[in-house]
Amino acid sequence: MAITPTPPNDGIGMDDQAPVNTPPPPYENKPEPDKNDEDDCFSNSSLPISLMMLLSPRPHEDWNGQEWFGSLSLKCTDIPALMEDGLYVADANVQKERGYFKLSSAPSGQEGSPGHTRIWMLRSTAQETPRWTAKLDIGASTMKPLSNLKVEDLSADNVAKFFVYNDVIQLEIAMV
Repeated sequence: MAITPTPPNDGIGMDDQAPVNTPPPPYENKPEPDKNDEDDCFSNSSLPISLMMLLSPRPHEDWNGQEWFGSLSLKCTDIPALMEDGLYVADANVQKERGYFKLSSAPSGQEGSPGHTRIWMLRSTAQETPRWTAKLDIGASTMKPLSNLKVEDLSADNVAKFFVYNDVIQLEIAMV
């Protein structure tokens, strides 16, 4: 019976490791993102809310029992131009790193309390100052519908009510 020597370990040997008390490497100073590109336009905008849409999967039915419900609050500088051009929202409009989930502070099961809410911050994709900025809030009793929902899943078919605001009047349009 022949004994063959064990080949050397190709991993890092103890001799190659840094001493235990060695400080971590210095952090790189990275420039802040372009303020026009990723800034939280909605919260920082001094514009009042111009448009609001109430949304649900089945907008012509009672809110109770729906998988989710929510609102899209939009601020813009030129409502007539936006309405003429149309509002198209896609993943490119989502401000990455600005969205979040939150739990309701209302007691669980309380009427009208969604329990869980997902927030998206959106803005137009114009390279110059954004033409519009928006906040999309979707609430649900469980996390599952919020985890699966994408901005592209929403359409005009999900609009239950549409509100237009200006300095003088609020116009409510019920979708039928």
